[in-house]
Amino acid sequence: MGGSLDLPTEEKREPWGNIFDKVFPYFLSIGMTHKQFWYDDPWLVKAYREADKLKQKRFNDEAWLQGMYVYDAVSIVHYNFNKKKGAKAINYPKQPYDFFAEQDTKSEEDKVIEARAQATVWLSNLVNSYKK
Repeated sequence: MGGSLDLPTEEKREPWGNIFDKVFPYFLSIGMTHKQFWYDDPWLVKAYREADKLKQKRFNDEAWLQGMYVYDAVSIVHYNFNKKKGAKAINYPKQPYDFFAEQDTKSEEDKVIEARAQATVWLSNLVNSYKK
């Protein structure tokens, strides 16, 4: 992913000028100008670094999504090719994934608790039916 900054530890101290010289190319590569790096607000470098992290995350998310679309397409082709005679073929979705659809707000823990409660009711009903 994006360049990492190797800042000195206690054991290997280095003059600050050398450190700035080392990280300067990284900040140029993410779009910061020479003037911004050397003369503008020092906090601007942090903003550029955070912006680069967000850009890398967005790129990674887009690559993952593209992989999911390819996976879906290959899975559908594989299913349709190997389906049993008379089974209905699956078509590729007509619309892209909906990122803004209402999502299940239950946490995993809530789902586990609910499943345990349902299992307990089912088992008690089963035991009671044998008692009668």
